[in-house]
Amino acid sequence: MFLKKCFCILLFGYCQFVQAQPIEKILSSLTSVNEKIDTLHYFGRRYHLKAMPDSAKWYYLEGLKLATQTKNNSDRIVRLYTSLSRVEQMQRDPQRALATINEAKPFIDANTSKSVLQNHRFLTATYFRLLLKYDSALYYYHEAEKISNSHKPYGSWFIYDGIAELFLASEEYEKAEEYYLKAYNLTKAGGVRMDHGLIINRLGNLYTKLDNAEKFAEILKEFQEFNENKKRDFQKDALHSLLFINWGNKTLKEKVTLLENAKKLHIKNGFISAAALANYQIASIYEENNQPEEGLKYLYENRNFFIEKNAVSERYPNLKYIYELEVKIGKTADALLTANQLLELIAKLTDHSNKELAFELEKKIRNCKKRKGN
Repeated sequence: MFLKKCFCILLFGYCQFVQAQPIEKILSSLTSVNEKIDTLHYFGRRYHLKAMPDSAKWYYLEGLKLATQTKNNSDRIVRLYTSLSRVEQMQRDPQRALATINEAKPFIDANTSKSVLQNHRFLTATYFRLLLKYDSALYYYHEAEKISNSHKPYGSWFIYDGIAELFLASEEYEKAEEYYLKAYNLTKAGGVRMDHGLIINRLGNLYTKLDNAEKFAEILKEFQEFNENKKRDFQKDALHSLLFINWGNKTLKEKVTLLENAKKLHIKNGFISAAALANYQIASIYEENNQPEEGLKYLYENRNFFIEKNAVSERYPNLKYIYELEVKIGKTADALLTANQLLELIAKLTDHSNKELAFELEKKIRNCKKRKGN
């Protein structure tokens, strides 16, 4: 553990050193050709992440010049061509990206690492999918899947996501659901919030497209539980953290009907907090369609029936949204009463946050004393 920590510190220091030096000076200070190639690749990735494709491309091409002049460097060559193809895709040219990644093929051999090969196959599939060449895309997705399952099985989730997107685009919804669920099972077991949150989103959009109120209700409930399991700043508008739904061409009536049906299922099953979340969404849909008065009815239902008075953190965003809509439609007297309720809740939230902070500090102090043997 100590060595790992030291390595991270040294790596961080090296990266800081690299960023502060002109590239020519850095390369001249390195004795190994592979160190120079890796440094050029590092800079290429850095500029790619900064959305500076021309600079990223220059570094990748310089890296390729060195790598192709060096024996037994197939792994680095494939990696550089793959990274270069991503720059072409950043510039919205999947045809060029595919041509670039195909240039890596002659260099793929027994020395190519599984992670590099998997990424090559996955991105090749993605470019074919973007070019609407679905048969070729599916072939390469399955090739990437084989490598992932023998190497790092958890990484297959994003391959399944790509396959599902492919079937979704070709309107094969049962197959799309099959692969989304494969990804879902992996991300749920893996416990990586960012990954699992994305897949919940994907399934929510699929069930919206299919008008499947029962399955949509299940996902809506899981999304609500998913949000409850993370620390949130309740003074921020909760609607911004709601499940994003791609409604497509659905009418206002169709959107509300789907959410109403999901809400009824939640009420029937006793999942009242998920029913409240459905009401949030219905209110936001009415507001977007310039009918805030209709939206208020659902928020009032939350306030009066679905959200318990002692559930401070759940009451705050609902009241805040009520206040905003009351102000919007000129219900000044009601908005004033709601504002007073909000002030009381803010005081309670602040008190709760301070208690939580004090508890965390106390726990850290106790743990520190234990480590010191006190």
